[in-house]
Amino acid sequence: MNWAALFFSRSGTVKPGPFGLAIAAVYVLSFVSFALPTTSRPAILTLLLFQLLMTWCWYVLHAKRLADAGRGMTVALILAVLYVFFASAALYIAYEAIPQMPAQQTTPGATPVDTPPPNSIAAIIVILLFAYMFNTGNFGIVIWLLALLLLVPLVIGVLIIIYSIVVGVRPSITPDRAAPEFPAQ
Repeated sequence: MNWAALFFSRSGTVKPGPFGLAIAAVYVLSFVSFALPTTSRPAILTLLLFQLLMTWCWYVLHAKRLADAGRGMTVALILAVLYVFFASAALYIAYEAIPQMPAQQTTPGATPVDTPPPNSIAAIIVILLFAYMFNTGNFGIVIWLLALLLLVPLVIGVLIIIYSIVVGVRPSITPDRAAPEFPAQ
């Protein structure tokens, strides 16, 4: 089995067993990549590129599995585009939250300027919530915006995992490769 073609080429089909192993690897790599530190702008851009690569692998695997099951790929494409949209938006917000480090002018005998640590989206949300809560006594629309910000990607993520399970258990319509027959001696 050609692993590069399995993950990167849309042509061909894949059976349920190899699909399950390959899609599990894509999910594990994708989830582990979010645990890596993203405290600089280049790290966030690297994470975005890696997530785009994992989304392509996810789509290719689903396209092959759906071709093996005789189904269309429209839903897989829509889910991949939604994931790219929300992942890009979240990473853009994180990218903009990290301040750019100015080029430091060094003069002989001068000490470097201390720069503040990068901001965190979670810290910004918590600060805004507390500021709003203690200012007016109720959450108002802020709680709805926070719920939307947190729940929409979570719901899409759960739907994507459920979709992968449904696609993975579909029966194949393509015949299995027959074992080569050796001539009788």
